[in-house]
Amino acid sequence: MDISSVNSDLIRGNVTTIILGCLLSDDKYGYEILKEIEDKSNSQYVLKQATLYNQLKRLEKQGLVSSYDGDPDDTGGGKRRYYTLTKEGRAYLTKEKSEYEYSRTILDKLVSSDEYDFTVPVPFEASDLRPYSKRDTEDKPKVVYKDKIVEKKVFFDRYGNEVNEDDADSLREKAEQEDEQARLKDEQLKKQEEETQKVSEQLRLSEEEAKKANEQLKLSEEEARQKEEQLRLHVEEVRRRDEQLRKTEEQLKKSEEDRELVKSMLRHMEEEKLRAEEEKRLAAEEEKRRAEEEAERKRQEQAKPSQT
Repeated sequence: MDISSVNSDLIRGNVTTIILGCLLSDDKYGYEILKEIEDKSNSQYVLKQATLYNQLKRLEKQGLVSSYDGDPDDTGGGKRRYYTLTKEGRAYLTKEKSEYEYSRTILDKLVSSDEYDFTVPVPFEASDLRPYSKRDTEDKPKVVYKDKIVEKKVFFDRYGNEVNEDDADSLREKAEQEDEQARLKDEQLKKQEEETQKVSEQLRLSEEEAKKANEQLKLSEEEARQKEEQLRLHVEEVRRRDEQLRKTEEQLKKSEEDRELVKSMLRHMEEEKLRAEEEKRLAAEEEKRRAEEEAERKRQEQAKPSQT
C-alpha cells in the first residue's frame, strides 16, 4: 500500500497542529492527548506513544509548549507530566489552522467536499503514517555508484525454494485455482452468513412482533380490568343510589304518617274546642236561665206583701 501520496501527506503534515489543538482548551498529559486524538477521529487515527512524546519534546524545544509535573495528590501518588500551550504555541496554532482552512476550502471546491464513507475499506491506514521530521539540510558530499543492471528472472515456490519457470507457471496456475476455490468458498460462506443474518433478522422481527402482541395483550387486559373496575364502581353507585332512594321513600312514608298524625291531633283539638264551646254555651244558657228564675222568684216575693 502506497502511503506516500499527497492525500496521506495531509495527515502526516498536520500532526503538530493536531497535538497543539488538543492543548487549546486545557492542559493535558500524554495519555489524555492520545485518547482525545483517537476519540475525535473515531479510532481512524491512533498516534503512537513514542511518536507523541518525540513530537512534544520537539515542540517544547521550539517554545510552542511547556510542561510541568502534576500534583501527586490528584493522581494517587503517580507522576504525570502535563503540557500547556505557550503564547507562541497559540499564535502558531492560529496560523496553521488558518492555512489549513484556506487550503481545505480550495480542495473542497476543486476535489470533493463530501465526507468519507467509512463503510467501505479505507485507502490507507492513517495510524501507520509517521510525521514529517526535519532532516539535516547541510550540504554533504555525495558518492554516486554506477552499476550495470542485468535482469534475471528467479522463481520461488511458497516455501522459498527456487524453481524453474515451467514449475513456477504450474504453481501459479495451481495457486490461481486454489484462490478461485477459496473465493468460491468465501462467497459460499458469505451467502451462508447472509442467510444466517436473514434468519436472525426474521427471528428478531418475530420476537418483536411477539413482544408487541404481548404488550397489546397486556394493554387489552389492562383495559378490560379498567372497564371491569368502572362497571364495579357503577354497580356500587347504582346500589348506593337505590339505598338513598329507599331511605328517601322511608323518610317520605314517615313524613306522611307524621302528617296524618298531626291531622288527627288537629281534628281532635278542633273537636275538643267545639265541645268546650258547646259546654260553655250550655253553661251560659243555664246560668242565664237560673238568673231569670232567680229574678222571677224575687219578683214574686216582692209582689206578695203588696197583696197582703
